[in-house]
Amino acid sequence: MTFRLRVKKDMTKKDIISELDPLFYPRGIAVVGVSESPLKIGTMTLLSIITGGFEGGIYPVHPKADNILGLTVCPNFKSLPDDTDLVVVCVPASAVPSVIEDSVDAGIRAAVIISSGFAEVGKDGKRLQDEVLKIARDGGMRFVGPNCMGICNSSVKLHALMNMMMPIAGNISFVSQSGTLGTMNMLIASSYGVGFNKFVSSGNEADIKTEELIEYFANDPDTKVILSFIEGIRDGRKFFRVSKEATKKKPFIVLKAGMTSAGAKAASSHTSALAGSSVINDAAFKQAGIVRAGNGSEMLDLVKAFSLLPPLSGRKVGILTAGGGSGVLTADACEKYGLKVHNLSNEIIEELNQFLPSFWSHGNPIDITASGMFGAAGFSSITRCLDTMLQSDDIDGMITMSFDFLDMFDTIFSRFQPENKSSTTEIASIITPFMNGLTDDLVSVCKRYDKPVVAMGTSGCGLMESYGIPSYDDPSQAAFVLSKLAEYKEYLEKQ
Repeated sequence: MTFRLRVKKDMTKKDIISELDPLFYPRGIAVVGVSESPLKIGTMTLLSIITGGFEGGIYPVHPKADNILGLTVCPNFKSLPDDTDLVVVCVPASAVPSVIEDSVDAGIRAAVIISSGFAEVGKDGKRLQDEVLKIARDGGMRFVGPNCMGICNSSVKLHALMNMMMPIAGNISFVSQSGTLGTMNMLIASSYGVGFNKFVSSGNEADIKTEELIEYFANDPDTKVILSFIEGIRDGRKFFRVSKEATKKKPFIVLKAGMTSAGAKAASSHTSALAGSSVINDAAFKQAGIVRAGNGSEMLDLVKAFSLLPPLSGRKVGILTAGGGSGVLTADACEKYGLKVHNLSNEIIEELNQFLPSFWSHGNPIDITASGMFGAAGFSSITRCLDTMLQSDDIDGMITMSFDFLDMFDTIFSRFQPENKSSTTEIASIITPFMNGLTDDLVSVCKRYDKPVVAMGTSGCGLMESYGIPSYDDPSQAAFVLSKLAEYKEYLEKQ
């Protein structure tokens, strides 16, 4: 079990790492608001912590129960072990102040307040929220929430989530001002093979703000990409400052809501956030080097690309396909997003002529055609094309047709009549190892060069994606993510 404590270099200066480490790396966790009923939010959160595999102490707190979900219950905070660093609070709003006061008295340093009924419901709730904040600050405690869904840290198998939607482990850290949107998108991304390191549903942000979490993630060695869903920015100057520092170290992707008057009103009623001006947000994001997602689909496309790929060092892109139509659509998409479909040099054309059929396109996009793919050179022509293009200084990245046909064959075979099943089994026994071998060869070539390669024509957990090459259904998605990789690289170079 890992608990990180770092010595402050300057005791007069706030150190966000040492302040928030007890939240993400607790030795022990107390859960308040549990019962023997499995439908209680506290009990579901406790179940999430247990099933997630947390290896530290797990201590349900209840004045009367003896055993909940197989764990011995602590009747009060005085009976908690000394290693309790984090308390997860799932009691009614009116009871939260006393719970936080007891937690502070017990020496607990961090809290996640899942309970709702605070500033998001009006003035009375805001007064109650301010009372909780004062108790925590007077006691030196930091907390997430209230009105949130919880937190995750896959590094220590910590999954304190009220809806038990645990993502796969990875290198993305995500702060979301919407718990439902955040956890649902983590699950969708996980289905694509994209994993998360840390997640925070920040809720009302009475204490720990999005800006502080960005700063923490920027300095976290387990985080490669920072992701945030934002309804409202509470401290614009600090957000801009920490974002600009963060983007010097790693990509920061933001999906910003509340860009219309209707959205801004909805944001205020949801987490008491102030949405702000669309024009100001756009300008600030660009100056800070933030990668902006326009919607949820773009956000998922971007996190997949930035978590798996190296930067795009220029805008010269090669396109490889076995179908002329898809090549044309991809070329259109590249130009739309500011990428250059670079003309092939005579040297590249001559080299490709050595192994491609005479009727290949002789230009970029490289269309080897379906006949060429199944011709004399066979599938080796695909890997040789990629190798030739990627080793050229004239090409910064590649968009290639996905040559993983296993899903397609599975769909076709599923429609065969039962009496033909033996034939499909025989065909599958030949095709499957062949396709696995082709994919291994493709991945080997792509990994040889520090250039991004994206596949188009299929998405989800296809073979290429499972090996770290992101795949997209549409050429427009492939061109979009490459353009954002290029923008981020250009921003870094300007700095």
